[in-house]
Amino acid sequence: MDIKIKICGITRATDLQFCKQEGVDFTGFIFHPKSPRYITPKKAGQIKGMEGGRVGVFVNQSTGEIQDMAGAACIDFIQLHGGQDADFCSAFPKKKLIKVFWPEKYSCVAELKNDMDIFAPLCRYFLLDAGSGGGGHGRRIDSLLISEFITRKKTFMAGGLDPGNIKSALSRKPFAVDINSGVEKYPGIKDHKLIIELIKNIKTLCTID
Repeated sequence: MDIKIKICGITRATDLQFCKQEGVDFTGFIFHPKSPRYITPKKAGQIKGMEGGRVGVFVNQSTGEIQDMAGAACIDFIQLHGGQDADFCSAFPKKKLIKVFWPEKYSCVAELKNDMDIFAPLCRYFLLDAGSGGGGHGRRIDSLLISEFITRKKTFMAGGLDPGNIKSALSRKPFAVDINSGVEKYPGIKDHKLIIELIKNIKTLCTID
């Protein structure tokens, strides 16, 4: 089992370089001004490295704004973390798009399946997060629906993950795990010891599996 790792909420060059050094696959920059981990596209673009795995998290910007911001920040993947519809998604290349879903907001399997089927032709990856919208809730997904849909497409699993609880996420066999607050000293400042612990635990568990 080879599961990819994404560390999100990067605000410092030292943290990005450490992630690169330790073999992290993706790093995320949050371009939502209300987030405590917000970074400007200009500053993100000045933080060099992780080419090929740089993800920009967008919530309520227009397609034009996203295109401009992604260019300024040297972003490889556009993660749509709002209520963007299929028409909105079609403005971007499929190979660059990550669409977020919140299983907890759906009342039944059929509703979630319908939405995922609509977006599947438009996105390279899905991301499943906790809550019914937004992000940064700091808790795991509380929904039985994710077991059925985690493998429908290459899917990132997020929601309150940390070195101590990563085993439960890995048991669902996602394409990647997305960790933010679980490896931080405080918002936007990563704890390198926790990142090392996380990577060690993932490698150990994947080897066992």
